[in-house]
This record gives sequence, structure tokens and C-alpha cells, in this order.
Amino acid sequence: MAKVSAEIKGIEKLWQKVERMEFRSASSLEKVLGKAGLKVSGDAKKNLTTNKSVDTGLLRASIHISKLPNTGGKVGVAVGTNVEYAPYVEFGTGQRGASSNTNSEVAVSFDQKTVGQVAKPFLWPALRTNRKAIKEFVAEEMAKLSKGK
Repeated sequence: MAKVSAEIKGIEKLWQKVERMEFRSASSLEKVLGKAGLKVSGDAKKNLTTNKSVDTGLLRASIHISKLPNTGGKVGVAVGTNVEYAPYVEFGTGQRGASSNTNSEVAVSFDQKTVGQVAKPFLWPALRTNRKAIKEFVAEEMAKLSKGK
């Protein structure tokens, strides 16, 4: 029976490059996701103006980006607001909210005893509109990393 053997040269160098790439990829992804967060938050603010939801400007001014904790190599950002009436603007209230809320990815319970207000989504459309751009941002960054840039 014939014997086959193989020798891999430079495996240590390859492993070191992979480890450097992992470190750079996390910090690069954080940078790219920050860029994506800025795009989404900017569009959310524009949406509030476009759908005529701005009264005092508090909600629009409160939209912010937060870096999520890096857990197990997973990185992320959150775009949101801490204004307590934001969900009522986004999803509406009462019967009008139930009939005008088109976001099927979030379950919302509406009080059917009140007529309520129509949903004026601002955050969800900003994310939905930018999904493709976010994927492209990440793909471009990963391509740079794979080339060692």
C-alpha cells in the first residue's frame, strides 16, 4: 500500500494572520456598524419630519446610537430613543393604530376601546430602507480585511 504524506509550511504565519484579522474584524465591524447606525438615525429623524410628527423636536433630538456590549465576538449597535411616547408615534394607538401599523415583525397590542391615533412609523422604515446599504457596508469592510487592509 502506498503511503501519502503532506507538509504544510508557514502554518504559524497563517495562524497569526488569522488572529490579527479576527481582532481587526471586530473593531472594523464596530466602525462600519457605527456608520450604519448614523445612516439609520439620520433617516429616522428625516422620517419624523416627513410624516409631520415633530411638535417640540424632543423625539427627533432624542434619537441616538448606542454601541452594544461585545459578547463572545458579536458586535452591534442600537438606534433608538428614550422618549416614553416614541412607541405611540411609531405604532399608533387604539383602533387607528391597529389598522395603520404595517410592521409585521413586531407584535403590538392595541386598546380597542379607544379610537386612538394613526401609526407614524419613523424608526422601522429607516432600518428597512437601509438594510441593503448596511449589508454592503459590512461586505466592503470584510473584503478589505481579507486583503489585509
